[in-house]
Amino acid sequence: MEKFAESAVSGAYYTGTSQALRYAEEHIHRYQALRTQRALFEYDWDDQIKYLLPGADDITEERSPGQSRTEYLMDSQPLLGPQTLASNLQGAITNSAIQWFLLGFSAPQLKLAQPVTQWLGQCDTLLLSAYNASNFYQQSHVFYLHLGTFGTAAMYCASRLGSQGTRLHYKTLPMGSYCIAENADGRVDTLYRDVWLSARQAMQLFEGQVSDEVRQAANDARKQDTLIKFLHCVYPRSDRNPGKANNRNMPFASQYFEEKTKYVNDETGYHEFPFLVSRWETLSRAPWGFGPGHIALPDVRMLNTLRELNMQQLALWVTPPLMALHEGVLGSISLQARALNTVMQMDAIRPIDLTGRPDLVQINQEDLRRSIQDIFFVNALQSLPPPGTGNMTAFEVAQRIEQMQRLMGPAFQRILVEMLDPLADRTFGLLWRA
Repeated sequence: MEKFAESAVSGAYYTGTSQALRYAEEHIHRYQALRTQRALFEYDWDDQIKYLLPGADDITEERSPGQSRTEYLMDSQPLLGPQTLASNLQGAITNSAIQWFLLGFSAPQLKLAQPVTQWLGQCDTLLLSAYNASNFYQQSHVFYLHLGTFGTAAMYCASRLGSQGTRLHYKTLPMGSYCIAENADGRVDTLYRDVWLSARQAMQLFEGQVSDEVRQAANDARKQDTLIKFLHCVYPRSDRNPGKANNRNMPFASQYFEEKTKYVNDETGYHEFPFLVSRWETLSRAPWGFGPGHIALPDVRMLNTLRELNMQQLALWVTPPLMALHEGVLGSISLQARALNTVMQMDAIRPIDLTGRPDLVQINQEDLRRSIQDIFFVNALQSLPPPGTGNMTAFEVAQRIEQMQRLMGPAFQRILVEMLDPLADRTFGLLWRA
């Protein structure tokens, strides 16, 4: 866990005062209200993790890191749906093998200026090199996985100064670890997230700006590695002075609080909203998305149920229950291979005749698998040329994107608006200021 400050002035805000306590309580109350709004979505997210994305972090059910995460699965084929969709999205939208973006100005007079075009071309090259040197492509794949499965995905974008200069850093947030709110235009501009740190990590991250309780735990060898919950709040400022370039006057505020003690650990600021939050499609009166994972969930549940029943039926056919004549068998019945059972008369032991049509169950399962694949566009996207094979021209890339737009409709356009455009603005701003 790292804290990335973009402000010239950092440090705690009103730390240790009664005003700081009221300040923290206001944000914690808002966070609790947003969590209440999120709670109804968590039931579907839990099932989507169980049946579609078992590698995702738990939301309501806490499991140990080494605990089995596939105990609910009876059929693993639905797992390929989100993976295939994420791979196709990454191959079409953010393919590391091609120049997948081009910067431009909206002003018509600038578009025709040759020096401007040359400068933008140099910026494109620098941005692509920065993406390749960062962890963007690994995190973007997780982003598309979450988007297709949960209908919502959020990625944190920041930079840090290292020995080799400024380095971009990206992190797709675990589902269930954050809450979001929209502005009047329906764009997400507020995000509250849980951050779990040990007392020792908190002392390092906040440079000693912690409560007495955390400080004591950090100095105790038995408690310094115990995890403590912090709250990170990022939202637009309404009371800032644009003429001042410090942490209290940036467009977006960023605060860290200790949830238990309500201690304000740190306040910094961001020039752009640092989180890319995209939704597959949105429902009325809720900022959370609705995607293929929600539509496929009934079929996935049914497929797992049919597979479980089929396995039970298979066990009955392989080792069917037996019918034995009363006092017609000497000793106990053995079902071992080459076992010898002594009977008083012929047909004293015989299997119970099981009626049923297991072949019809197999047909239903195949129909469900095809339906799940169709929901995640697996079959439709197979007709497109594979991404990254050979040297695709700009025209071929544009054709592929146009075909995916026709297949996915408004969802694909929403990715461009809510993910790619903010990504370009945020990344360009980070490198420009560096």
